[in-house]
Amino acid sequence: MLNKIKNIKPTKIFTDLETGATFNFFVLAFFTFMGTSLPFQERLVDAYEAETTNILNQIVFIFLFITNFIIIIQNPKKTIKFIKYEKYLTAFIILCLISFLWSNYPFIAFKRSFQIAVTFLTLLNTVLYVKLPKIIFTLKIVTFFYIFITIFSCLLIPAAIDPEFGTWRGIEIHKNLLGHTSLMIFTLSLFFFSESNSKISKYFSITLLFLSIAIIILSGSSTNAIAFLVVSMIWFIKKIDKYFFLLGSSNLFSGIISFTVISAIIILLIYSNELLSLVPGLFGKDLTFTGRDVIWAFIWNEIQHKFWLGYGYGSYWIMGTSVIDLFQAYVGWLVNEAHNGFLEIMLQLGITGLSFFFFILLSFIHKIIKTADLIAFLALVSIIIVNFSESFIFQPRSPSTLVFILFYLLTNYNYQFLVKKTII
Repeated sequence: MLNKIKNIKPTKIFTDLETGATFNFFVLAFFTFMGTSLPFQERLVDAYEAETTNILNQIVFIFLFITNFIIIIQNPKKTIKFIKYEKYLTAFIILCLISFLWSNYPFIAFKRSFQIAVTFLTLLNTVLYVKLPKIIFTLKIVTFFYIFITIFSCLLIPAAIDPEFGTWRGIEIHKNLLGHTSLMIFTLSLFFFSESNSKISKYFSITLLFLSIAIIILSGSSTNAIAFLVVSMIWFIKKIDKYFFLLGSSNLFSGIISFTVISAIIILLIYSNELLSLVPGLFGKDLTFTGRDVIWAFIWNEIQHKFWLGYGYGSYWIMGTSVIDLFQAYVGWLVNEAHNGFLEIMLQLGITGLSFFFFILLSFIHKIIKTADLIAFLALVSIIIVNFSESFIFQPRSPSTLVFILFYLLTNYNYQFLVKKTII
């Protein structure tokens, strides 16, 4: 056995497409969830804190770019064929890459767009060459390790408690980041459970599911708690629908619930602003969403200056610039994101980028409906809800970016297979 291991050359890992793609996927998933910075660091409070370079971060993404390139050149036709079929996400990534041309900080814009492009290429190769059980197994290892480290650190290390709120933050710098990552793990746990073929696998998925729920609660992140409740409700409704299906009334229960919810929302919007204002308060929020409305108004004003193409991907919030200082003086605390994923996209890439994003969403929803992929729908719902008050979507090293792109590509791949099967 040792002799066989010694005879394996490192380059052979990436000539075997599935092995190379699996390895790259593990590296991407591990550093996405675990991060590339030292844990238990205090949040930046100085608006003039200089931008720094994370060496490990650069090494990881350069390594992934090279190894993914090696995989792609071995079967370029397959990659090009899938990209042509998928097209919308690819166009969005290309827009991110070329945005350095009009950015005030071209090097930073290119560096950060390079990271999102490498994430896309890694997940593209994963979907094309790695079997679903291996994808799930890799994600199980990474997510369980993250949960274990989080629980261990929060129980034994004082710095793992958020000093501002007194809630869990784990290895993250803020409780909302912990809540968000745990929400993504909760969604993935539903995915694991739905694809489980053995009792052990199901028990593992259920354990991971409940641990992620506990961490969402202990993080005190209200937005992620709301997303968790909505996703859980949709999951519960669809499960009940199965019983109505046996009675010959498919989707009857979900139709009744959907009609009731929509009707209630319309009534609240028309007749009861006072009652509506109580809803955010149930989750520790107010109608300003903890001052976010002020940020949104300011951001919208900034968007008007570069409406069509934005300020360049990832190059608006630059530590050490007057923009950060201006926002800190304006709202009273350090702001380095729009606190709304859709405004963030428009700020960085203008109405052009937001239009591409909506095309991606429409394509995603269309494929979800055609493939009846409940898990992909739940993942999409959770990400959209969180991004109404946070800027996580299409950010480098964000778990929601990994989950969104992965499910988007998987759904496209499954739909493409479904179409071919129907034609045959």
